[in-house]
This record gives sequence, C-alpha cells and structure tokens, in this order.
Amino acid sequence: MIVALVGACILLCVVALVVAVARDPGPGPADVAVAYEHAWDRLDVDVLWRLSGPALRAGRDRATFVHQHRAAAHPGLPRRQLRRVVVEAVTADHQGVVTVTTRPEQHDGTRLRNAVTVLRTEEGWVVESYTPLPAQVPGPR
Repeated sequence: MIVALVGACILLCVVALVVAVARDPGPGPADVAVAYEHAWDRLDVDVLWRLSGPALRAGRDRATFVHQHRAAAHPGLPRRQLRRVVVEAVTADHQGVVTVTTRPEQHDGTRLRNAVTVLRTEEGWVVESYTPLPAQVPGPR
C-alpha cells in the first residue's frame, strides 16, 4: 500500500515537472536584449551568434560569423565594462516586432542608450537589429 502511494506521488511529481517545463515560454524580449548587451560587453561571439537573427547573421554561417567577429575585435578593446543594463522601454508593433530600449551602465558611470529590435521565431526571441541611440545620458558625478 505504501509503495503504491509513494509511486503515485513520484509519478505525479514527474508529470507536474514535465508540464511546467513544457509551458515555460522561455526568456522574453527584454531578457534577450539584456543578454545581447552583456555578450557584446564580453565579446562572447558564440552567444552573439545564438541570439542573432537572420538580419544580423547576414547570410553567414556560424563559423564565418564567429571568425569575422573575433577578427574584428581589437585586442585592446576594453571588456567587461558593464555594471548593469537597465531596460527603459519595451514596445511592440502590430507585426510582433519588439523594440527594447536599453541603457547599459558602465563601471565608470557612462550610460549609453540602444534600441535592440527582437523578433519571435520558432526557437524563441532573436535580435534583428542593434542600434546605438544618439543621445548619451551623463553618468552620476
């Protein structure tokens, strides 16, 4: 009797876990935009590839994309400058394209603003464009 009760409890837990995982929508547009900002900060081109949509991949295969981005990364380029990334706004158009306005804040107090456009695909959200915004917000003094 007790074995059957324990077995039923275990089966119920397994079913609940499978349902919970299946229903999880995964990271949203703002999460993807923030991850993209951090990947640029670390120059993590493998993550940039995974988060980039067709427009940013520009017809390149993974190996070419990674090679070109690594080759373009200047050795003296500062890395890991971000203290945090603030999401200022998330707006969607009628076609499902979402623009996330981010404000990466660097350790030295510099604050930038970017428009990160993300698009929903079968695999999840991907970045379609990344545009620095013209206004730079001064950091605290």
